[in-house]
Amino acid sequence: MLAKKDSKRLPNKNNRRISGLKMFKWNLKKMVHLLPKNVYFNSDNEKMLDEACGVGAKTIKRNKSLRGHEVPSVMLFKSMLKKIDKKVDVIVNIQANSPTCRLSKIKKMIRIAKYTSVKEAITVYPESYDYNGSLWSISKSRLNSYGDPYVQQPEVLLTDRSIDIHYQKDLEEARKKFNVPEFAR
Repeated sequence: MLAKKDSKRLPNKNNRRISGLKMFKWNLKKMVHLLPKNVYFNSDNEKMLDEACGVGAKTIKRNKSLRGHEVPSVMLFKSMLKKIDKKVDVIVNIQANSPTCRLSKIKKMIRIAKYTSVKEAITVYPESYDYNGSLWSISKSRLNSYGDPYVQQPEVLLTDRSIDIHYQKDLEEARKKFNVPEFAR
């Protein structure tokens, strides 16, 4: 999981609370529940790294050269691969700012990554098929040969209605729709 402290559009976004828990912790807890020993949390913020460790994730402090608002996720994934277990063949990333992502969707993406030869899969909105990226799986081989890091070319699109929180209105919509038992699904 990737989570930076600052956000241009919604300041301190990942630390905003939804149903009593910081936004980034919702999906981090889901991932630790599903993959207890294989969750990595990458951030530029010491406090968030400490909290992620407390949830059960392994932490990676983001390189200074990879901090900022314009750094594509592909570059962060490549950097992470250099620091994690060499046996890792695929990364399944869940966005910190999509706390309404259902556990059932996460399980589907993990199954795609683990049990198929798909090298890249990403979530899309069902109405438009625009990428929302709440979930993104990408193999090590795809990452190592990635072209333009701003142009994804997934082989599989998984529909997802998660709210991708970038603005205050998105946060309010998520708070209205948020359902704590969702974690159990």
